Order: sequence, then C-alpha cells, then structure tokens
Amino acid sequence: MRGLWRWYNVCMKKLSILFLQTLLVVKILAILALCIFVFPTFKDGIVAEFPQIPNIQTLALIGVVCLYGACVAILVMLFNIIKLFRYIGQNIFFSISSLKTLKNIKTNALTGGIFFVGWMPLMFAVAEWDDAPGLMFFGSIPMLSMVVVFVFAGVVEGLVENVMHDVRQ
Repeated sequence: MRGLWRWYNVCMKKLSILFLQTLLVVKILAILALCIFVFPTFKDGIVAEFPQIPNIQTLALIGVVCLYGACVAILVMLFNIIKLFRYIGQNIFFSISSLKTLKNIKTNALTGGIFFVGWMPLMFAVAEWDDAPGLMFFGSIPMLSMVVVFVFAGVVEGLVENVMHDVRQ
C-alpha cells in the first residue's frame, strides 16, 4: 500500500508541475498576442482618441515603448519560472542554479516594474483629461504586481540560501 501511495504522490507532483507550466505557456502566448496585435495600434488609437492632450504623440510613443519593454521583461521572467518548475520536478530546487534563476526572476520583475513606471505619465495625462482618477489605480496595478513578484522571489531566494547554508553545516 505504501508503494501505491508513493507512486500517487510522485504522479500528482509531476501533473501539478506540468499543469503550472502549461498555464505559464498560455500566459506567454497571451502576452505575445498583445505584443503582435494590440500594441502596434495602441499609439494611433490613443492619439486619435485624445488629440486635445498636449504632447500626446510623445506620451503615447513612450507608453508603447515601455509596454513592449515590460512585456519582454515579463516573458523572460516567465521562462525563468518555467525553468524553476523544471528544477522542482527534478528535485534540484535547492541548488546554485535555482538561486541564479531566482535572481533572474527578481531582476526581470524589477525591470518590468520600472517599465510600468515609465508608462504612468501617459496614464496620468489621460486620467487628468478624462477626469477619471480610477484610471491611475488601474494603471498602477501591473507595476504593483511586479513589486509583489520581486518581494516573493526575494523571500524564496532567502529561504533557499538558508536551507543550502544549513545543509552545508
């Protein structure tokens, strides 16, 4: 009976990791679809919708460049998370390579957050002209989510370092 229970746990672990990796691949495909189909028309749509805002061309261009930069950072971060799941599946999560991957995740989260900060002047101009202060809140959600990922990756990195340090002693 113990052998059957162990086999069940191993299968569930592998299926859970496969399911999470599949969700990440779907998220990667959604981000790529945004980059290919939505963002190229975003600048022209903003300029056409809000021609009264001064410097809207420049703000829209900076906003689109920042969105592309954030998407690149997020895509690299998602690929690193897939690599981290692979380490978990191979039972080598507590290793130097997973620490490097966690540091890459932190770096990409910080980079994506900085790009989302660069997107905020466009959001501020549109919110001020349209008298919609809630737009600033919704514009800051991606930036705050990058902060959450950064902090979470830092906590996990610290835990992995502590476990590796305790194992060495």
